[in-house]
Amino acid sequence: MDSGRRSATIALLAAAPAVLFVAATLVSRIEITCNDDAYVYFNYARNLAAGNGLAYDPRGVASEGFSSLAYLLLLVPFEAAGVEPMFAATVIGTASLFACLALLAAALLREGVFERGDLPLFAVCALAILSRDRNVAIVLGFGLETLLSPAAVLAFVLCAVGGETALTAARIRAWSVGLAFAGFAAMLVRPEHALLVAALFAIALLRSQRKAAVARALAGTLALSALWLGWKLVVFGDVFPTAFYRKMHPTGTLPGLTYVAAALRECAPCLVATVVASVAAARVGRGSPRRSTLVVPMLFVAATVPLVIGLWTIPLVGSGFRFLVDTYVLVELSLAAALAVLVRGLAARLGPAHWGQSVLRAAAILLAAASSVVGTRQPGPQLSRLDLAERARASTREHPYLRFGTYLRRRLVRPERLGLVFGDAGCIPYASHCRFLDANGLAEPPIARLFWEKDPAQRARRFVDLVRDFAPDLVVLAHGPARDGWLDAPFSMHSPFWDGARREVGIGYKEMGIGYVCSVRAFYDVHVGVRQDSALCPQLLPLLARYCASNGYTLPGGLGMRYPDGSVHFEAASCAPQ
Repeated sequence: MDSGRRSATIALLAAAPAVLFVAATLVSRIEITCNDDAYVYFNYARNLAAGNGLAYDPRGVASEGFSSLAYLLLLVPFEAAGVEPMFAATVIGTASLFACLALLAAALLREGVFERGDLPLFAVCALAILSRDRNVAIVLGFGLETLLSPAAVLAFVLCAVGGETALTAARIRAWSVGLAFAGFAAMLVRPEHALLVAALFAIALLRSQRKAAVARALAGTLALSALWLGWKLVVFGDVFPTAFYRKMHPTGTLPGLTYVAAALRECAPCLVATVVASVAAARVGRGSPRRSTLVVPMLFVAATVPLVIGLWTIPLVGSGFRFLVDTYVLVELSLAAALAVLVRGLAARLGPAHWGQSVLRAAAILLAAASSVVGTRQPGPQLSRLDLAERARASTREHPYLRFGTYLRRRLVRPERLGLVFGDAGCIPYASHCRFLDANGLAEPPIARLFWEKDPAQRARRFVDLVRDFAPDLVVLAHGPARDGWLDAPFSMHSPFWDGARREVGIGYKEMGIGYVCSVRAFYDVHVGVRQDSALCPQLLPLLARYCASNGYTLPGGLGMRYPDGSVHFEAASCAPQ
């Protein structure tokens, strides 16, 4: 066995348990958090699995209240099989993260920046760095499409690199088609990837040896995108998802500046380390058979573009800096790649037959694995925390919204008749199977478009008209602590009344005959009203009274709401004669 093969064999032997250790450490640190935004996806997936199309609730109205069609389609088989949705989401996210490692490694290998002997150290370093990042732990367990985003970007990068080695005309044509689909697929993962894919295509056109094939691929992506937008216009009546209206409405200059700045502060040490390791690898160098022509420039652009987009976006529910996940995951993977190339360069300086090469590679792998736990407050892998299925069930077991929705579904004769208006559009409609009007517009396009209505009074009138047309049975009047039966109307950037609550809405509810029933204790007190002439009112009043007796309370004098321009008082509800 020659020295190179012996070195690679020893590295692999050292890496196998190290990779398992750091991978298990990463998985055990996932913070599974049952949340409403994830359940918005789960509602759509359940309806799609049941053959009801891209609808959110039993009304069957098609709407694009989701940002990632690709992620939604991945969830559908799990929903059809009855798999716990938070577990399914965590599996998809974890698999996406591991795919990121494989895709980047494959791209670097294909471009000649990596050798096969670099893979063990790269895998261990990448997993160790990712396992130390609490943002990764948060987004892995948040149930959203977050980690699909960098995976889609790296899939495009790998496809772009693949064209450089295509030799025959047939293979170049096949590659061009594949690159077109990779660009389109990235946009199905996140719509804002349209800007990122455009930037990556520009790099490919400038630096690729297959410029004509890249141009054909770009044309193919544009054609697919045009068909997609036309289909959306027919099905949804709009080319924009609801998130566009909720996150891009005018709220001042650079609304995401604070969010981006905070993410950069957290990412700064890793970014500095990446630059230092990359410069060191180049100087020690001659470690790389050739310089990167596509991968490194594309990684730089892919990490930068989300920051620019983020400056202009209102970061609603931006937990774990999930809207900037491309930036910090690609930086962390780049650091791991630079370290792997650096160690190879140092080993090469010892000479081709030197035993120290094997020792250096093995030591680097073991040191990287140890770094996943040394200096952290978090332990290494814990067997009890590797059971993601049980942890997912535990996250949902006592969730107050799921509990409330399940209570309604099990006790109402036909829960699909119930019409509920609330701004948290996820867990309650999923558990109750009710008709649901999202007062914050995430799952309700007409309300989402109200974010762009400049006249606050007109916005309030249109909102009340939409609720009246929905004919609700239950309405969440407000949330927050009520003192002496009164509370201030809550301010929320999630609401179409992001610039201030409107008394006209409270008056509109009064005119619909909404009366106060009781207050449910959840993450905050949720004050529930019932439409007193609803056919379901005789069922709802005793059901809600029983539920609030053990899971909330009743304000004896009714509920009073204070608005900037006055107040509205909701008397205790009593059903109108049927």
